[in-house]
Amino acid sequence: MPIPALLPSGILTEGIYECNLEEVEIDLSYNPIREEIWNNFQTIKQRLMAVPEVNVIYIDGSFLSDKDKPSDVDIAVEFFNIETYMGVRDRHGDLFWKTEQIKDKYKVDIRPGYLHCPKEEFNAIEWFQSVSRKEARTRRLPIHARKGILKVVLRDAG
Repeated sequence: MPIPALLPSGILTEGIYECNLEEVEIDLSYNPIREEIWNNFQTIKQRLMAVPEVNVIYIDGSFLSDKDKPSDVDIAVEFFNIETYMGVRDRHGDLFWKTEQIKDKYKVDIRPGYLHCPKEEFNAIEWFQSVSRKEARTRRLPIHARKGILKVVLRDAG
């Protein structure tokens, strides 16, 4: 399914849109800054692919907007639940403990997302769909506006 066009406000219509990595590259890597971010993401993607529990990611952030000079690409790595994430984080701390170093070096901001998550826990999949107050003001949107994100299946879980 192709990535929908951005709204006049510069973000996607609310929803989760499944696409593949080629579509993301074609639609969102349209200038040298975006190409650099995408190339850096490819390095991180290869590292994520070495983790058997990582099958799906969600893409958001300034990269998934109309900004010509995004600062990074935000990704939520989908886990079944927080316990699965904790086990992966303990085995792959270089990816899931050192997120600030990865963001600084590769311009990829990695967050955990959960299919099953208690309400009180942070869930990047849900959080990515909320427009921040600052962004809502900048884009002249309602304070509690919602936006779309991209879901990319890296490999089948089966």
